[in-house]
Amino acid sequence: MIDLRALRYFVAAFEERSVTAAARRCAISQPSITAALQGLEASLGVRLFARTRQGLAPTRDAEILHGRAVGLLAEAAAIEREFRGRAPRTLSIHVQPDISLRRAAPILRAAYETSPGIVIRLVADPNQADLVVGADGCVEDGMDFLPLWTEPYVVLVPADHPLRFKAEVGPRDLEGQPMIERTQCRLQARFEAHLSTLGVKPDIRATTTDEDAVVTLVELGVGLAIAPASHADGAPGVVVRLLASDVAASRTIGLAWRVDSSHARFAKALAHAITTSAPPLTARRGAVPIRAVRSISPRRRGQ
Repeated sequence: MIDLRALRYFVAAFEERSVTAAARRCAISQPSITAALQGLEASLGVRLFARTRQGLAPTRDAEILHGRAVGLLAEAAAIEREFRGRAPRTLSIHVQPDISLRRAAPILRAAYETSPGIVIRLVADPNQADLVVGADGCVEDGMDFLPLWTEPYVVLVPADHPLRFKAEVGPRDLEGQPMIERTQCRLQARFEAHLSTLGVKPDIRATTTDEDAVVTLVELGVGLAIAPASHADGAPGVVVRLLASDVAASRTIGLAWRVDSSHARFAKALAHAITTSAPPLTARRGAVPIRAVRSISPRRRGQ
């Protein structure tokens, strides 16, 4: 049986004439596109593309398949829309304050693709939300939680600070260093307690609950900050350095919903859409990995 996802990747490759462009269009890795094309060629027993320096050159069989694939994918989309007719017209989503909306973009994209007519309302109060995008340790017990990606906590260093030359920054490197305190972060308190145990006293220059302010203060050279790696996205004045510490310093971000919610069925369909695609979760700051979690089944918090 032909995989619809493989057909989608084939259509993208056919129309873009490039594995790289197809991967970008589908928001997946290039090897995934290549594997899908090879799988189609093997199952159909035909050659679909000739690989050239200019990109992909479709064969006659590819031209025939493209016409049928487009129609089949359109029919599949129509079936999904028909049977998801009960999907909510308005969906309230709470994004945890220390998660950038850019990082949550794959979730929002999947919501619009799952229910094209939906209206998304971003709310500040998680208790008013149908769905919550949050860290595992911050989501209420009793909610279904689907882990999506894991990212480390790192040290955000001003671009002209001497610590930018170190590959890793350990607790003792922070002795007397100017620091910005993220007061709403649970890990911040644990890390400060760890520093106190070691007799390390950083120089707190600013405190804030505003995550955007943290990055701005680092860029201004006010001090260092301990924060999730994704905070440095799009911040050219910030250098990311790994945190060498005995304190477990990572977090798992996922999608959560209340078990008794009227949106539970839609949430599960959305979760499936997210986990069967591959959102671009690689950190753009170099050597700090942000790893996708490929878990199809949600787990219940508190169990």
